[in-house]
Amino acid sequence: PVFYLSPLYPYFLALVYAVTTPSPLFVCLVQVVLSTLSSCMIFHLGYRMFDPKTGLLAGVLAVFYGMFIFYSSLLLGVTLILFLNLLMLVCLVEGVRDPRWWKWTLAGICCGLSAGARGTVILFVPFVLLALWLYPGWQEWRRWLRAAVLFLIAAVLLISPLTIHNRYVGDDSVLLTSNAGANLYIGNNLHSDGIYIRNARYQKRPMGLSVREQQANFPEVARKETGRSDLKPSEISAFWINKTVEEIRGDPGSWLRLMGNKVRYFFNAYEVPNNRNYYFSKRFSSLLELPLVTFGAILPFALLGMIVLWRSWRHHALLYGFFFAHCIALIAFFVNGRYRLVILPVLLIYGAASFKWIYLQVKEQRYVPLGVTVVCILLLYGITYSSVTRIGYRANYYNLGNAYRDLGQ
Repeated sequence: PVFYLSPLYPYFLALVYAVTTPSPLFVCLVQVVLSTLSSCMIFHLGYRMFDPKTGLLAGVLAVFYGMFIFYSSLLLGVTLILFLNLLMLVCLVEGVRDPRWWKWTLAGICCGLSAGARGTVILFVPFVLLALWLYPGWQEWRRWLRAAVLFLIAAVLLISPLTIHNRYVGDDSVLLTSNAGANLYIGNNLHSDGIYIRNARYQKRPMGLSVREQQANFPEVARKETGRSDLKPSEISAFWINKTVEEIRGDPGSWLRLMGNKVRYFFNAYEVPNNRNYYFSKRFSSLLELPLVTFGAILPFALLGMIVLWRSWRHHALLYGFFFAHCIALIAFFVNGRYRLVILPVLLIYGAASFKWIYLQVKEQRYVPLGVTVVCILLLYGITYSSVTRIGYRANYYNLGNAYRDLGQ
């Protein structure tokens, strides 16, 4: 009755099945279209925030980005989330250039829909309000207030059906989903590695790796610990938030090391697997075996672009805010390649801007900045490609064996 996982993607599947036929193939085709439109919007953002050449390069990088191609063919919500987030960013960027009520409203609608697929986008909302206020010419409070109100009202209206469902069907006050406490514990308990691979344990009891196991174990432990069999989902989530805080307070040093490990994985080239392993899947796809654009290849240039273009940060505050909001969200919980993918549009745009900046340094024969840049890039590549523990293929072979069994092969 109360949503445990974000419900938008199942509704999206139901809509595609209703319009076409219950076949994963049609879902993948729709997602390919969404992914294509996302590449176009990355081009548009690069064009608007910088110039046409930067936009074109960012769009081309998006077209050949391996993880975009990979996830557009899987029944997972990340392609839909990327599309909604990019449409939101496009409306916001266009809104500050040419304020129209429908742009702020559409941006809020996309934000609300995206929250229905992954609630972490809510962390971006304060950054939106701050970025609008900081944008040159937007300090006049009436102008800012009109845009902020339209954006917030639209976002709240799109989120409210989930909240109303949780309240009147589930008899509990939950904004979106009730899994925040469990996820926080999974990503921050003393035995966690921060990448959601180890089976989370509470007093030596395994809490499970699958969602079904967690939906059974986390409430059961909470009810047993509190002696209450009538705990609501919000109370169960609050129980695990408190347990997480207790463990952090008990050993803050270990928690700080854990946070350092999350940061290391976040800025590492390795795509931590979650539902599917990108590297294992490449064995079965001639397309994915091509020399496609990767996170490790683009990250150093994107970070360089963020630094060297900092002087115009007020114009780019929306992109900076989007990046930092999702950094906070991932590192606060746990890191994996699928969740990290949401920040890639911003990285591709800044990576493209960085390439153009380097080209200009070469053209103008500014060798000192160019030399410093080369050193910084090499250092960043050393960090990005530093050795981290990788996940083996045991689960992938197990699932593949089951698939062959089911096919009678």
